[in-house]
Amino acid sequence: MSDHGKQYVYNGVLLRCDKGVVPSPLTVLPCSSRIRGQFQATELDLLPLVNIKPFGACAMTYGSPCIPVPILWTQVHQGALRLGPAHARPLLESSVCQCALGGRISIIMPPARPVRTGT
Repeated sequence: MSDHGKQYVYNGVLLRCDKGVVPSPLTVLPCSSRIRGQFQATELDLLPLVNIKPFGACAMTYGSPCIPVPILWTQVHQGALRLGPAHARPLLESSVCQCALGGRISIIMPPARPVRTGT
């Protein structure tokens, strides 16, 4: 699958878990790389309660409060671009993250000023 034309993901973009009830913002730590002045999200932005906040009640725990347990971001940028000292791959608008409890976390709201891949 080509990354061409897909938007990169930045700090503050909203995430949705298909087992949660409310969206939650993605928090990219300030030590991350910037593209056009905005902190760029990468495949390493998956720390529970740090990068990925709770999504309200969780259907997998019978309505108990969500405590996200993200495993791995997939469908990330496949080009040569790597960010930060860890050389992590950037997240794209199509990236998804699996939760160990059974949910699927996706990006639902792109930033106001997108930077598209292939530019």
